[in-house]
Amino acid sequence: PAGDIDVEAGDIFFSTSGKGIVLGATSNTDANTLDDYEEGSFTPTLRADTTTDGQFDGTGYYTKIGNKVTCTFSFDNQDGSGLPVGRPVQIYSLPFTSDYSKKSYVSSGLMTHNITTREAAVYYLGANVTYARGFYAVSGSSWATWSTSDYRTTGIYLIFQMTYFTASWE
Repeated sequence: PAGDIDVEAGDIFFSTSGKGIVLGATSNTDANTLDDYEEGSFTPTLRADTTTDGQFDGTGYYTKIGNKVTCTFSFDNQDGSGLPVGRPVQIYSLPFTSDYSKKSYVSSGLMTHNITTREAAVYYLGANVTYARGFYAVSGSSWATWSTSDYRTTGIYLIFQMTYFTASWE
């Protein structure tokens, strides 16, 4: 039909998969079709390298539009225990596999010690993985390699927002 479509009650949905809504284009091409949207929660795990010694879980939420995922999540280490000292930090169990070809290897986080010290962190995702590795942290104006010793302070609280591309339209 010509003109606008007015839906006053209910939702618009398709009875079969593989359909979408074309946005901002006059032709139905894959690049202009919104055909994948998802929201959910996940349980990220903070640990040293590939070991599970002293790991602890966090709370996370994500929104996936097409092949782009945006996550927000946090970790709370109130007792100051946990990870082995001096090992690179990794965040496991991200909700979707990364697509390295889309340059989705950088993300950031905020680390807070007892709500008085705040540091920013940079993480990267490798090719086709569901984890991010801690790369650098900055406190004040000094960048340094970020390792598990940074996470052993009592009352540490980590807050992250991460955006990356998935390896496929899952």
